[in-house]
Amino acid sequence: MSVQYARCIEVGRGFYLGDRSRVLALSLDGIRIGDRVTIRENAWIQCASSPYNPGQSLSIGEGTYIGPYSVIGVGGPIEIGPRCQFGAGVTLIAENHDVTEAGVSASEVTRRGISIGSGTWIGHRATVLDGVTLGSNCVVGAGAVVTKSFPDGSTLVGVPARRIDRGATDGV
Repeated sequence: MSVQYARCIEVGRGFYLGDRSRVLALSLDGIRIGDRVTIRENAWIQCASSPYNPGQSLSIGEGTYIGPYSVIGVGGPIEIGPRCQFGAGVTLIAENHDVTEAGVSASEVTRRGISIGSGTWIGHRATVLDGVTLGSNCVVGAGAVVTKSFPDGSTLVGVPARRIDRGATDGV
C-alpha cells in the first residue's frame, strides 16, 4: 500500500486499508475516516492532481465498507455517511472538466462535490459523478451511473441512473 501526505489524514479506531491500495491525501481540508471503516484491496483515493492543485476534502463515516478496486477522486468535497456499503469497483468523481466550443479543457474544472447519506448501498462498478447528493438509505444498482441527486430511500438503476420502486420487477 502507498500513502502520500499522511499528515493530511485523521483515522478512527479499527480502520483497515487493504493491500495494494493507494492514497494521495494532499487536500485543502484533509481526509477524516471514522471508526471501523474498511477500504479493501487495490482501492485508489486521489485528492490532488499535483501539489499545486489539491482537492477539497474527504469524510467517511463510521462503519462504512468500501469494496476492492474502488476509486475516489476528490476534487470537490466528498462526504460519505456512516454505515454505507460499496461494492467492488465503485467510482466517485467529484470534479468535471469544462466543455467549451473549443472542446474539453484540461485545466478548467468544476468541483461541486458529492454527498452520500447514511446507510446507502452502492453496487459493484457503479459510478457517482460530481454534484450528486444521495439521501440516506439509498440503493444504487450494479453498473449504474448516477448523474443527478436523489432523496432518501431511493433505489437507482441504469445509465444514467433512474429511480424505481423497491419492489419493481421490470427486468432489472
